[in-house]
Amino acid sequence: MYNAGQSCCAIERVYVHEGIYDQFVESCVSISNDYVLGNPLEMSTTMGPIAQSHHIRFLESQIEQAVDFGAKVLIGGKSCKDESGKGRFFQPTVLVNCNHNMSVMMDETFGPILPIMKVASEQEAIEVLVSSILPDSCRK
Repeated sequence: MYNAGQSCCAIERVYVHEGIYDQFVESCVSISNDYVLGNPLEMSTTMGPIAQSHHIRFLESQIEQAVDFGAKVLIGGKSCKDESGKGRFFQPTVLVNCNHNMSVMMDETFGPILPIMKVASEQEAIEVLVSSILPDSCRK
């Protein structure tokens, strides 16, 4: 959620082993719930606004498509204002039941959205990721 997800080093998707999945998801929701949206120049703010006004609709469309494809929003998922009613913010969002049919897993979000996919092993995570980005001719 660093910089409201508007950083090239922001995490775009997470693959979590089924053995720690529930605990990981619970921690993500707890952390996301603690963000304070507001003016980034104020010390109490832990997440600032979305830089481009048109980007809010893109984030909403990614959430809508993910939910249509079976994802569940555990927290967030909507545009909002800060406590003073100002700004263009997007709620810190945690999605579960995600897969690679969803834009939120395949395309750069550039927003405070964390899609989580449960996997049975590291090998499965690697295979799922590789199959989503490499053409069949490049896979071994």
